[in-house]
Amino acid sequence: MLATNEPLDLDTSDPSVFMDRAFKYLMANAELFRIRKRVKMRVRHAVESGRFVNSAPFGYKNVRDENGKGIIVIEEAKAIIIRKIFADYLDGK
Repeated sequence: MLATNEPLDLDTSDPSVFMDRAFKYLMANAELFRIRKRVKMRVRHAVESGRFVNSAPFGYKNVRDENGKGIIVIEEAKAIIIRKIFADYLDGK
């Protein structure tokens, strides 16, 4: 199997081709791990500094409790819709 950036006449049985592909894979995988680490650190920092990192799903809202901790609570105006959806689902609709 060839990648889109490889020539059509590439000899895939050549050991140097194997080593080149393995090195490219390792470099790409290392970059993926660096990106994951940076994202985790930034999300952790955002949470520790009191920011919401995700918006609450429909029918809920992000609020702060009396200690300033971010929590998700039911938004009663939209909860009626959610309850109707679940009731319809349980009824097989």
